[in-house]
Amino acid sequence: MEPRFSLSGPADGGGDRWDKQAHLDHLHLFIGPKERREVETSFGLGTPAHVPLIVCIDTLEVYSDQLVFGAALEPRLTGDSDVIVGRLGQGLAKPGRSAPWTLDDPTEADLTQAETFLEQYATRQPDGTITLDEDAIKNARPKLESF
Repeated sequence: MEPRFSLSGPADGGGDRWDKQAHLDHLHLFIGPKERREVETSFGLGTPAHVPLIVCIDTLEVYSDQLVFGAALEPRLTGDSDVIVGRLGQGLAKPGRSAPWTLDDPTEADLTQAETFLEQYATRQPDGTITLDEDAIKNARPKLESF
């Protein structure tokens, strides 16, 4: 049977509401990433990847329409796949600089977890885009117990 989704690790080589620090070492899906050129920021021109959907599988959180910046991270989000799978990491800081955000290659277990998530919550639309059942994802989040 032909797989319904094209998965890959990051290509060789942040979003405004997606807090990278809160998701360090978490498994992520970057759905439908596209490179964007020269976006004006408060720091000057930047080259982010535009990612229609970011999913943190570990926390079952979905972030839509994100611009992901970072010289080490952004190039890893380009490629021919519908979904880029990886764990958010952080490299070593150079003197006077902050540590770069990275996307680590997925393990076989990570890829299996990503495929299971997509089979359960994702649908490919006739135009080829992937949509998520965000209500079902929210309902699947563990409930916090009252104190």
